[in-house]
Order: sequence, then structure tokens, then C-alpha cells
Amino acid sequence: MKSWPLILVIIIFLTPYTRADEMVRVQTISKDRLTFVVGLGKGDGIMAGQQSLFSTRKISLSARAVEVSRYFSLWELSEKDSVVPFKKGQTISYSKKVNSIFLEIPRLYKVQDDSFHKEKNYWVGKWYYSLSLSESVSGASSSDQLLRTGTHFEINYLKDWTTKLDWSFGVRYDREVSKRQNPGIEVPNTKFFAIGDIYYHFSRFGESKINPYLSLGTGIGYSITSISSSISKGYAIILPSIKGGFQTEFGENKFLLAEATIESVSSTETFASGIEQKTSTLNAKASIGYKF
Repeated sequence: MKSWPLILVIIIFLTPYTRADEMVRVQTISKDRLTFVVGLGKGDGIMAGQQSLFSTRKISLSARAVEVSRYFSLWELSEKDSVVPFKKGQTISYSKKVNSIFLEIPRLYKVQDDSFHKEKNYWVGKWYYSLSLSESVSGASSSDQLLRTGTHFEINYLKDWTTKLDWSFGVRYDREVSKRQNPGIEVPNTKFFAIGDIYYHFSRFGESKINPYLSLGTGIGYSITSISSSISKGYAIILPSIKGGFQTEFGENKFLLAEATIESVSSTETFASGIEQKTSTLNAKASIGYKF
């Protein structure tokens, strides 16, 4: 039992030195960019002269503690010809293990994203080319349906919810033409939708800025079809809409999108005579977009 006080002293003494790597914020940077201050002090186990590793996604460097107070510490770079690459207020990784430089960068992609993610809002515009894989119209033979193609435009407000999940809502305009064999006519259709999507983002490809994603969406709106001199109007539903694509960042908070979609669309329209017509289509679509 006499050994317990000694063990307790050892534990208390070693605790500051066994802490895991952590994320810290840069408090300030000197005008000559040779030193910087972080919110770690004597209470965190920092000692004057201590060598530690500071990292971002793009760079890791060694620095020495020059001055240490209770809550803050001033650091200068170990490499004399270097300047501090950080920004005031930036979140960086701190490690006492200087030899962990090769392990630090991969860890940052997860820890920094998950722990310090800030929600962002974007506008997204997309243009689609649509081709119906199948079409069913009540009161018409399936053999009469030759081809249905069209273009779709949509604008969305998107919220970057987490590092993996986004959600969006917006409006969509569809303009399609269905070619029918008997009689040999083209039937134009126009739809307006309110739409919503949930996105899941996968990790980037290596060190590139290309990020694959999947999404699941739905929509409800208004549909109008012209057949010769007759017009039918009604409602339409998108359920579901499954999308897969890639986004690549080409500027600060600016992305180009390439996307493929499979969706099921059903509409119920009524002619002036009171006759009801139901249409169901399965569409395959390709699109390009801009997110900003």
C-alpha cells in the first residue's frame, strides 16, 4: 500500500504528456510571420523549449515553444528559412510527437472535418437531358409509344449539413416531347416541380478535388399536356429520384457537377371533357451543374 502515493504522483506527472493529438486554433501571428500563438499553456503540459508538430491538410512543420504562460504559448518555426503558413483563427493539428508527420496528414482529413465542420449554404443550378426508358399512358397502346425525350432545368438551395450529408430544396422545369406512332404525332408536355434531395458524399479520390456522391430525392408539381387541339392539366409526382455524380472544386466554394439520374415520374391529368389520363415514365438523365 505504501507504493500508492508514488504511483499517484507518477500518474499526475505523466498525464499532460500522454494526451492524444488535438486540434487547436491559431490565436495570432507575428507581422514577420516567424512566430505564432496558440491556446495551449502550462496547464496543457507545454514547456519552454519544447518541440512539437503542427499540421494542416497541406503541410506539417516543427516548431519550438519560446514563451509559455498559463493558457497560451508562443512558437517559432524550427526551420529558420520558413514562414508561418497558417492564418489567424485557423484550426490546426497539434502533436507532441514530431516523428508522427507521416501519420498526421491522413488523420487530419477525418478529425478536422468531423470536429470542426462549419455548415455552408450553396446555390446549385443543373441542366438535364432526359430519355424515357419506358412510358405507360392510360387508354393508349404501349406499342404506340416510340420515344420520349426532353430537357430539365432546376435551381436548388443546398445546405452543407455535415462532411458527408447535404440536403436541398428547389424548383424544376421540365419540357418533354413524346413521339407516338398511331397516330403519328408529337405530344409536348410541360411540368413544374417543387423538389427536395438528400445527398451522401464519399471521400475524395486521393489528393484530388473530385468528390463522388449519391442522392435520393422526390418532388411534386403541376403538369400540362397538349394533344392536337386538346389540353389536359393535372398534378405530377417524382418518386423516387436516384442520382449519382461527381463534383470537383475549381475555386473557393465553387464546384462543377456531372450527374446521372434514374427517376420515376407519374402524372394524372384531366381534359376539359372530364376524361382523366394517367402517365407513368421511367427516365434516365445526364446532367451538368454549377454549385456556388
